[in-house]
Amino acid sequence: MKKSNYFSIILVTFSVSSCINTPEDAVKYFENIFKYQEYVIEKEGELQNVILKFVSEPAEDSIADKTDTISNISFDELDTAFNSFLNQINLSLKEVKKIQAFAEKTILRDASINLLNAYKSVAENEYAEILSILKTPDEEISEDDNALFNELFSTQINLKLDKELDEFFEVQQAFAEEYDFELLEEN
Repeated sequence: MKKSNYFSIILVTFSVSSCINTPEDAVKYFENIFKYQEYVIEKEGELQNVILKFVSEPAEDSIADKTDTISNISFDELDTAFNSFLNQINLSLKEVKKIQAFAEKTILRDASINLLNAYKSVAENEYAEILSILKTPDEEISEDDNALFNELFSTQINLKLDKELDEFFEVQQAFAEEYDFELLEEN
């Protein structure tokens, strides 16, 4: 009888100790969530680069050329970069939603989902509007279109994302402190 009680105590102790989350476990959990945001940020950067090349390089010889290409960037390339960005957002959302709670808490995962949803909103609204403006023939572009493009690209996207980025930063900082690991700043 004593042996079975001793075995039960060891088994219970082993089960409890295996449920303790180490800083290494927390780092792996954090990295698993964060990598999906990095994928989205990379695709957004690619889209922004295509947009900037599209608007900064001189146009071909005539306005008619704009319907097919400007500065060696075609509308297809704009669409491809945009769709790649949007697809990555959707894939990242799908994958992050599958991630289980850590220590029965979902606050980091939830903050990531909120941030990814903000990116999705920006893609479907601001970036979609930017692409629409870029595809407008020169003769139909107004000063209001130019102002809207600049406002969307330079200000609105950042304003819309900053709130969720700040919230995610606070949550990730609290998570790192709670599980005793440091976040490294990337330059």
